[in-house]
Amino acid sequence: MRCKKGDELTIKSPAYDSFFKHYENFWECNWLFKAPRGSHVEIDFEDEFAIYSSASGICMHWLEIQNGDDFAKPGPRFCGNERPSAVLKSEGQETLMTFKTNFEVAHSEDKTRGFQVRVRAVSDDETEDTTT
Repeated sequence: MRCKKGDELTIKSPAYDSFFKHYENFWECNWLFKAPRGSHVEIDFEDEFAIYSSASGICMHWLEIQNGDDFAKPGPRFCGNERPSAVLKSEGQETLMTFKTNFEVAHSEDKTRGFQVRVRAVSDDETEDTTT
């Protein structure tokens, strides 16, 4: 998705707003965001967050955020029931967001609700302290 400076998009995991309020197993969803030259991508977690992790905190399902030039390098992965509080800022113009549910679990709203994020293109002059 190409983002113009000032554009804001809301991205939700599949079935986030469904009646059952949980996502399915064995899904992979990818979103590629590209900001204009002189800008970067910011991602802010909103609302409820619940992506399945084991009792010991290992991400069995996850949302991964990868930066710019080399998408072969892994990025930070987010899971669990605590919504990340940091606003994530790309190092370059592009960010790849991947939601992966490659492990079968019993569904429950408190463990498999999913996520909602706000994505926007921001001029490099406007900076946040956190980089993905």
